[in-house]
Amino acid sequence: MAPSSDTDDPDLARALALSLAESTRRPSPVPAPARPSSNDTIDVTNSDDEDADFQAQMQKAIELSRAESSIAHHAAHAIAGESSSSRPPWLEERRKMEAERIERAAKRGFTQEDDGADEARKKMRTVVPSSGSGSGLGGRVHGLGAPPRPGTVKYLHGAVHSTYNTLARDEKGIKFADALGPRDKIQLVILSSFVKDVEWLDSHFDKSTIVVCCQQRHKESTITGPHAVAGLLNWINVNVYASGCYHIKFALVFTSDGYLRVIVCTANLIHYDWDQVENTVWIQDFPLHPPSSGPPPSTTSFQSSWAALLTKLHIPKTLSALPRLFPNNPLPIRSLADLSKYDFSKARVKLVASVSESVVGVDEVRQWGHPRLGAALRELGCEVRKGSRVELECQGSSVGAYTIAWGKEFYDSASGVLPTADWKPAPKKKIVKMPAAGKGKGKGKAAAAATETPPGDEWPPIAILFPTLGMAQSNLAGPDGGGTMFCDMKKWTGPEFPRHAFRKNPSKRAGLFMHTKMIIGILRPSASPPSSSSPVAVTNGKGREDGKKGAAERSTSEKVAWTASEDEGDGSETESDDEDAAGEGAKGGGRTLGSGRMRRSKPGGWLYLGSHNFTPAAWGRLGRQAGGGVKLSMANFELGIVMPLPAGTEWAEAEATTLAPFQRPPAKYASGDVPWMQFSYEKNRDYDKAR
Repeated sequence: MAPSSDTDDPDLARALALSLAESTRRPSPVPAPARPSSNDTIDVTNSDDEDADFQAQMQKAIELSRAESSIAHHAAHAIAGESSSSRPPWLEERRKMEAERIERAAKRGFTQEDDGADEARKKMRTVVPSSGSGSGLGGRVHGLGAPPRPGTVKYLHGAVHSTYNTLARDEKGIKFADALGPRDKIQLVILSSFVKDVEWLDSHFDKSTIVVCCQQRHKESTITGPHAVAGLLNWINVNVYASGCYHIKFALVFTSDGYLRVIVCTANLIHYDWDQVENTVWIQDFPLHPPSSGPPPSTTSFQSSWAALLTKLHIPKTLSALPRLFPNNPLPIRSLADLSKYDFSKARVKLVASVSESVVGVDEVRQWGHPRLGAALRELGCEVRKGSRVELECQGSSVGAYTIAWGKEFYDSASGVLPTADWKPAPKKKIVKMPAAGKGKGKGKAAAAATETPPGDEWPPIAILFPTLGMAQSNLAGPDGGGTMFCDMKKWTGPEFPRHAFRKNPSKRAGLFMHTKMIIGILRPSASPPSSSSPVAVTNGKGREDGKKGAAERSTSEKVAWTASEDEGDGSETESDDEDAAGEGAKGGGRTLGSGRMRRSKPGGWLYLGSHNFTPAAWGRLGRQAGGGVKLSMANFELGIVMPLPAGTEWAEAEATTLAPFQRPPAKYASGDVPWMQFSYEKNRDYDKAR
């Protein structure tokens, strides 16, 4: 099966044609790159047969040239008004990607749940609000005010923003252009997204800016560009193979004033995600090191994590090709080693990534997925210590195929417990099947399932935040705005599914669907009562709460992990940001990290922000390699950051409430509440009453 390509999408012709027309109008402050005779294709394999590689590259170049000729033909018709399609180009691309993913998963023997189907199945609807929608909505979101004038803010200690939203009409939040910064200063940008809108995205950059865009391809990884016929002379596409979803969302913005702006977000590179659903962005600016004759600065873990991920995305070969492809352009970096020119010492977050592969061995396993989350928490001093527990709130836009075993596995990592070489899965317990749903008086299958007792007290203290059917119906965009939220009846009525753990996730701005992916972990004393949002109130009938399972019930290898961190902290101190108050001044209308309470103590919790939904496909599953060691299997590429919250439960709660775009504490589903299930709704708007 041929790999999916932007050039296969007829609706994309208009975007590319408009980009070509725009390129003739937009002046470039520096000479544009030399026009290539055809697209370059850079091999990302390690073949020793140079002749075969050359022939393969030539064939790809010929195919791409033919495809672009086809684009030009279709674009001409599109501009002439002959295209009747009203769907955005990214929507058709997403539909095609899903069809290919299903075929690929079937060949590999994966179920939809195994392969991250919900995330790849996304179908989105752009909603245009009526003149009265959202009027009068105020409320504080992350303490956000009006967005700053582009170019006036540097985020030297990092900041968290909600995205601007047309439906809310409160002028709060950050727009994509403001997140990028002044366009005339951007020399090179490396972007990544599950799906992109080329016309909208290209409008944010000068033609002198080199744009490297990582995206999903299903057959093999390639690097193509510049796209001369399409008018994208400044674009390089890095096509990354993924067995599940290539779901990473980030931007690395290299500017002429000597800064690298790092953006990690929950929004895709499409106008819809930055305009009509609730998304969240983390931004930090890192300056160049001052000139020095001394020894080179040491590499930080933040830089090392980026280098490891970018290597997986074939960025080293891409960077090495830039001098040849763009001989007239200033290049801030030519290799990953050049990242060491930037000062990452003020990075207060840790990077957490997943890659679409299986990795074997303790060192590799701990570098990715949920074990990497556990390692990052230990680096930050956020691991669970003796006499405490962590309560989790997991906000996402897709619901996974949860099992009790995986819930415990994830919870261990979220507690800072790392897998060891002798890790083994817990023995499977017999699960009592759920009674036939739908026999409650006046209740359908879904509603009855919500009221049934879950199987024992096995699910750890993890709350799952997801909108209800009622929330979707009262949303400012209506149910049609819920095309990026995924839960289905099969999962909801499953025998191990933790229905009792579901919580509502209303936006602080009211009436907005929540596309943000966020996990909040609050550390509490084990003896304290569970919070109102925690599922741990469910007991096993013997009085023991789920959250009180201690180290004595764990394996020997896990005991070591639990007791190794019982010291009273690393002596680190949270700095005050007062010295940067002028630079981050109104703080871009966002929330600056690290400001506020200063204590020589362990954090009171942590917060994750990024592309990971709370699913096994995103975070990975542990297992054993046949005849070998511990293994982690991940379906998706994902990326996020994790940050510490202030010391003390109350302070950590307050900071989490400020940073979260949803209302806290999250309320439990009421009797009769069921999750929003868009595919069930399309078949029956009263699916909560269906028997």
